Amino acid sequence: RKRMAKIDCRNVSAYTFAYYHRPSYHSRPLNHILYFVSEGRCIRLVTKDGSDSFYGRLSEVENNLSVKNCRFIRVHQSYLVNEKYILSYDRKGILLITGETLSISNSHYYQEVRRLLRKKVHAIP
Repeated sequence: RKRMAKIDCRNVSAYTFAYYHRPSYHSRPLNHILYFVSEGRCIRLVTKDGSDSFYGRLSEVENNLSVKNCRFIRVHQSYLVNEKYILSYDRKGILLITGETLSISNSHYYQEVRRLLRKKVHAIP
């Protein structure tokens, strides 16, 4: 059975995200994670090299990451994105450096993205 993910900070120089995916625990460096996406009861963790999934809630992942001051931004009810991989954004979505586009669901999320990324990435009017 899959369990909820947790932050593993034993090595302070390289934070990792640890999760259980049958039959064992896995961990990924936080700076390798592009985004998390909620798909029903599962969370899919997406990196440049692929993806993996585990059971959990995106709000719990978001809370765990915020406690550690990780730079992940909630851009949609279903997406939690690593800020360093965002290339540009507009009212409809964000463009990742990989070329992938993720939607921004409403003005609340857009205003939050705009506030957090004001000087870091290019806003498309």
